[in-house]
Amino acid sequence: LIYVGGISRERGIYQMLNVSQRTGIPLLCIGPFTNETNEKEIQEYIQTNNISTVTFTGRLPYAQAIAHMKNASIGFSLLQDLPRYSDVVPSKVYDYLACEIPVIVSDLPGLRQQFEESQSCLFVDPKDENSIENAVMKLFNNTDRKTGIKGRLAVENRFSWESNEKQLLLIYSRILI
Repeated sequence: LIYVGGISRERGIYQMLNVSQRTGIPLLCIGPFTNETNEKEIQEYIQTNNISTVTFTGRLPYAQAIAHMKNASIGFSLLQDLPRYSDVVPSKVYDYLACEIPVIVSDLPGLRQQFEESQSCLFVDPKDENSIENAVMKLFNNTDRKTGIKGRLAVENRFSWESNEKQLLLIYSRILI
């Protein structure tokens, strides 16, 4: 399991920690804690609950983060259901998909609208650890990698500059006129 980005309650770290511990599947978190208070609370939570399946790397160069993603089985983007996240689409999801790993994402309007058609993400209630665990086990036990391949194709065919270049240039030209 992998998570890349700022580490905080609002981005689902507690759910990721608990699901990793319950399934016994290691979780690699790449990125900074969003602030010192979050870091202290999360580290205390890990110690109190004897969570032994998580590794924090802090910030890494992009190439190293991508190398870790390519070795992961599942990517997480568990933004909590807060008004400021309703239409957010984190760039990490595109990175996970480009690395051919399936993604478990929050069932929020922006994420569902962007990724449902690609069939490369499983949508979960970001607060429901049983739902998240079921999604992890479904993807982890699926060895055919079709979901990851669908994600890679979606990046190449729908989300890349090449696939959007003409439309974006047309929009830009209309703005400049």
